[in-house]
Amino acid sequence: LSSVAASESSSSLLSFADQGQNLAGIFFQASLLPYLTFLYFLSFRGNRIPALGNFGWQFLLLFVLSTIPGGIITKSVYGTSLADCDWLHGSAEALLTVTNILIVLGFKSAMTQEEPISADKPRLLAIG
Repeated sequence: LSSVAASESSSSLLSFADQGQNLAGIFFQASLLPYLTFLYFLSFRGNRIPALGNFGWQFLLLFVLSTIPGGIITKSVYGTSLADCDWLHGSAEALLTVTNILIVLGFKSAMTQEEPISADKPRLLAIG
């Protein structure tokens, strides 16, 4: 019985250490460079992305960076996953909620903002 408990505790300690070798860890590592490329191209002025919406997409990196130490803390201190530690998981999810609010408010303000009508630019009419 004690060997089962010892193997259980060692497997729970090692379960986060080998996260990079399972499918979720591989996807996380592979997705970071495309997301940084997405942020780079999103920042071009020609895209006309609202500043608050652009900041919201960049703020998502704070959520990602906070879940990494949060997962390490829950595994080493509590011996469980981040999803099972309410106060750390809730804090990380609050950052994700702030990210969503920033993106929505940024694009909402861009949609409701009236552009000045230029005399040399024809107005587009919606038909239908």
